[in-house]
Amino acid sequence: MIAAVKRRLNQDVLAGLMFISFGAAALILGRNLQVGSASEMGAGYFPLVLGLLLVAVGLAITLLGLWRGGAAFEIWSMRASIFVCAAFIVFAVAIEWAGLLLTAPVCTMLAAMGTVRFHLLRHAVLAVAASLVAVGVFIWALKIPIPLLPQI
Repeated sequence: MIAAVKRRLNQDVLAGLMFISFGAAALILGRNLQVGSASEMGAGYFPLVLGLLLVAVGLAITLLGLWRGGAAFEIWSMRASIFVCAAFIVFAVAIEWAGLLLTAPVCTMLAAMGTVRFHLLRHAVLAVAASLVAVGVFIWALKIPIPLLPQI
């Protein structure tokens, strides 16, 4: 019985359940906000759409994980947890004065250092590419007022 549960409780199932949890949290926390419409979005529009998408993706991943199986769940790495949390903290502290173009690659590299398979050149290319995509999406496409360059 326990072996069957362990076989079914793989990384995909747990990731899917995490997506479902985050989606449900967005739906619950945003339930009292005015939704509006696609052309005139209210404060609750984004949490509603994001929550629904997260729940849908989570259900798909969970069902695929149950159906196909997947890699067994392993205890997470303390090193990865520390580096990823540090990246979030650095981003929160530095984004206003360092700008997105500097903060994003630094935080991407910091988070990547959490893996035991860290390769400086490969992760530096990833950091630059992800940062350019972030600038394109958040600053130019969505016009979010985030500083692009360091504030001197």
